[in-house]
Amino acid sequence: PNVPPWDSLTPDQQLVANRLQEAFAAMLDHTDVQIGRLLEYIEQTGQLDNTLIVLTSDNGASDAGGPLGTVNWLRGMNGLEIESYNLENVDEIGGARSHTNYPSGWAQAGNTPLRWYKQFLHAGGIRAPLVFHWPDRIEEGGLRHQFHHVTDVTPTVLDLLGIEAPAVFEGIPQLPVAGESMAYTFEEPDAPTRKVTQHFELNGHRSIWHQGWKAVTLHTVGDDFQTEPWELYHLDEDYSESYDLAQEEPERLQELIARWWAEAGLHGVLPLEQGGPASSFHNVPPGSPQDRTTFTYSQGMAHVPTVAAVDVRNRSHRIRADIVREGAGEGVILAHGGYAGGYALYVRDNRLVYEQNCGDDHTRIISGEDLPTRASVEFSFTKTGDNRGVGVLTVDGRESARGDLPHMLGGLFTIEGLDVGQDTATPVSDQYEAPFPFSGAIESIVIEVDDDQALDPAQLAEAEEAQQ
Repeated sequence: PNVPPWDSLTPDQQLVANRLQEAFAAMLDHTDVQIGRLLEYIEQTGQLDNTLIVLTSDNGASDAGGPLGTVNWLRGMNGLEIESYNLENVDEIGGARSHTNYPSGWAQAGNTPLRWYKQFLHAGGIRAPLVFHWPDRIEEGGLRHQFHHVTDVTPTVLDLLGIEAPAVFEGIPQLPVAGESMAYTFEEPDAPTRKVTQHFELNGHRSIWHQGWKAVTLHTVGDDFQTEPWELYHLDEDYSESYDLAQEEPERLQELIARWWAEAGLHGVLPLEQGGPASSFHNVPPGSPQDRTTFTYSQGMAHVPTVAAVDVRNRSHRIRADIVREGAGEGVILAHGGYAGGYALYVRDNRLVYEQNCGDDHTRIISGEDLPTRASVEFSFTKTGDNRGVGVLTVDGRESARGDLPHMLGGLFTIEGLDVGQDTATPVSDQYEAPFPFSGAIESIVIEVDDDQALDPAQLAEAEEAQQ
C-alpha cells in the first residue's frame, strides 16, 4: 500500500530512486563477488567437494525508505526534511557518507508476487532463498519446493554429522532444538515436506503454517490480540497468498489460530507485548548497562555499542571531563555516532566544541576563549521543550558559551556507538577527520542524565523497524 506510481514521481524523484536501486544492485554484485572469492579459495585448496555451504538471506525487501527513499535514513527517524536533502546528496549514494533505504516501490517490485514487506509475516516479509551446496553428498542439484524454516538449518547440520545436540552443556540444561532436518531433500527432491507446523511472531503480528495452510494476522498497537482478524491461505495452491479463504474455511481458520496459541506457549513467545517495536526499542530491561543515571567512561576503553551506551535523546544531561594537554593539543574527548547523526565533545584550534549532528544537520557550540592546558570541562543540556533546549559549555566552573539546540536528537540517531578519546568509523563532525584522537590525557568522563526523557512512540517504532 501507499506506493506511488512511477510516472507520478518528478524527474528529480526518479533520479534519486534510480540511484538508490543502482546502489542496491551494486551492493548485491559486490557481495556475490566476495562469496565467489571464498568459494574459489575453497576449491583451490581442494576442500570444495567435502564442504557444506549454506547460503540464505534474512527477510524480504524493506519498505522503510518510504515512498521517495532516503540518502540518510536517520533524518526521517528524527522528523527532518528528506526530499531536497536526497537530491542535494544524490552523488553520495553508495559511498561512505550514505546511509540509504530505497523507495518502497522497489521493495514492492523486489517482493512481487509476494505480499507485504520485511517486518510483516506475509510471504513478502519472510519467504527467502536457501541454497545448500555439497558436491560429495548432493548428487542431484536443482530446485526443492518443500516448506521449511530457518530453525531447520541446525537440525539439518546435526543430521548430516550424525550427532545430536546435547541436553546439558557445562552443567546447564539446554532448550530442545526445534526444527526438522532437510537432509532428506538431497536425495528425494520431490518428496513431501516432513515439516508439520511452524509458528511466527514479530511485533505482535502472528502467523502459523500447518500442513500447507497458513493463517496470518496484522497487529495494530493497542488492539486486542484476541479479536484481531486473521487471514487464511492454502499455500500448496496459492503461493502468493492472493486468495483469503477465511470466510470459506472458518473452522479450519479457528483450528489454526488455536494451534498458534499452543505453539506460542510451547516455544516461549508468550506473553505478547502490546507496545510493538517501540516498546522493545525504548524499554530498558533491569540489569542493562543503560539502566542507570550516571555513566563513567575512561580513555582507552573499547568502543561501546549504542544499545549499551548512555541514552541522551530528548533528556537533560551533563557531560563532564577532566583533561590535560600539552600546548595546543586537540582531539575528540567523547563521540557518539557518525556522519549520519550523533554528538561529539572535542578540542579544536584550542577551543572546546560541542557538536550535535542530527541527520547531517550540524549545530556547534564553541567556547569563547582558549582552553588552559589542564581543565575541567562540561557540556550541559537543559530541555526547554520537546526535542529542544539550551546547551552550555563551562570551563573550570565558568560559563564559556551557550547556544540553542532547536532539534535535539529524539529518535534513532546512530548505530555506530560511543568512543572515548577518538571517533572511530565515520566522524560525527565535518570539522575533523576520523579518528581525530585526543592528544592529551582524559582523566575522567562522567555523564549524568535526568528523568525527563520523553520519546515519540511512533518515531521509535519507525526507528526500530528500520534498524531491524
